[in-house]
Amino acid sequence: MLSLHSFAQQARVDSLRSYLKEIKTPKERINLLYTLSETYLFINPDSSIFFAKQVKELAQQISSPILKARGIYRIGLGQWIKGNLAKAFQEFTESLEIATNEKNELLMGNNIQSIGLVCLEMDNSSMALNYYQKSVEIFQKIKDKRNISISFMNIGNIYIQLSQMDSAQYYLQKASESSKKYAEDFHAYVLLNYAEINLNHKKYTKALEYILKAEKLAEKYTDKQDLASAYRLRAKIHQLKQQNKEAGIWIRKSLEIAKESKMKESLYKAYQIYSDVLEDQDSLAKALQYHKLFITYKDSLKSNVVKNALQIFQHEKKQKEISQLQTQQAQQTFIIYSITIVLTLLSIITLLIVLNRSKIYKINQDLRNAYNDVHVKKEEILSQNEELKQYQEEMKNINNHLEDLVNKRTLSLQKKNQLLTDYAFFNAHKLRSPVATILGLYQLLDLNPSTEEVLDIFEKIKLSICHLDHMVRKSQEMLNENDDDDDDDDDDRSKLNHTS
Repeated sequence: MLSLHSFAQQARVDSLRSYLKEIKTPKERINLLYTLSETYLFINPDSSIFFAKQVKELAQQISSPILKARGIYRIGLGQWIKGNLAKAFQEFTESLEIATNEKNELLMGNNIQSIGLVCLEMDNSSMALNYYQKSVEIFQKIKDKRNISISFMNIGNIYIQLSQMDSAQYYLQKASESSKKYAEDFHAYVLLNYAEINLNHKKYTKALEYILKAEKLAEKYTDKQDLASAYRLRAKIHQLKQQNKEAGIWIRKSLEIAKESKMKESLYKAYQIYSDVLEDQDSLAKALQYHKLFITYKDSLKSNVVKNALQIFQHEKKQKEISQLQTQQAQQTFIIYSITIVLTLLSIITLLIVLNRSKIYKINQDLRNAYNDVHVKKEEILSQNEELKQYQEEMKNINNHLEDLVNKRTLSLQKKNQLLTDYAFFNAHKLRSPVATILGLYQLLDLNPSTEEVLDIFEKIKLSICHLDHMVRKSQEMLNENDDDDDDDDDDRSKLNHTS
């Protein structure tokens, strides 16, 4: 969770936008646009994204990868505020890739932390926990105590959701030690999580003590999200103590803030408690009305989570497909490179043959000249004739053997090309079948099937995965067969070199 640092004053925003017109140097303009994006984040996410996109474009113009990554990161935060989790995930992933290439550890940690936030809102606690732990490692390395405490806060919150209160208490204690000093604007969130733990243990007085402290901090930093949560927890305490009148007062305050800030999660939680309070007060008609609102908002959030999860899955699938295409292109490049080498070797061999023929011609010419002076060089000519016959015999043997090797190499290349064609067809069609089956079965799960149908679907997914594993092994066997052919080709080339 990212808390609000503060709601910017409209006068400050107008002042920044007015000053923007006077800035001319690209870097100063980028810094001011980044500040405007940060200021607008919780006021108007669309404006925040607009300014962040300008940061990205200007950074591209001046060839600054880090400034570009910062702009993309800010776009991701804006999309997260709007509830577009899939788009936020893509922006954070792109920014993380640039930050990793540039070895900017702070920006790497911020993006990993934000991806954990997206996973947390997608109800994927295990993945969120993994990302937050990675962010802690990076922030500890660069000694960023503020971000360390923020990551610890969220890890503690995850363990509360998993009902592992001992682990939650451990991480919240670590977060509390540093948040008071380095992240006071986030400390209300720590206190509210402590209150949740005490409510779980039915320690109402201690829970209320934490809530009151959190309220003061939330009011100090104008943090409406934490303030709405504090009022909701106060209502819950009164409800558990069967003080329905007081519970109604505090839950209505929480609802008022949540409606004003359009916070769906806070709204549906408040509607749930208010419905229970009204039911305890025997206001059954109104209780039913708020229960329906609770169900509507909860279903809306669940639907949004499923939709975003599917988009993220499709994004990751697209990235894998791109990676596979790049692998295939690399294989094709290797084949072309190999053929080029073979053709070069053949050209060299041909050149050597031509040079040898030129040498034979020269010897014949020398023989003709010597024959004209037979009386003087008779013995020398006879000797040279004998050497020439031996040389010609060797050349004949070389030429005959060379033709056999070239024919064998040509057949080998044809076989290799056929194997690679079969391999490409296998990957494009055979492997696709079980993957398509798994995707189809996965989509069936979104139709809310019965338990028996779910078990049947999982059994079919298991069979499809086994089928996919079989296909992958078969694909590997095809590659091994190709490798064996390569070894035979190496032997032929060594024989050719030896003969030459």
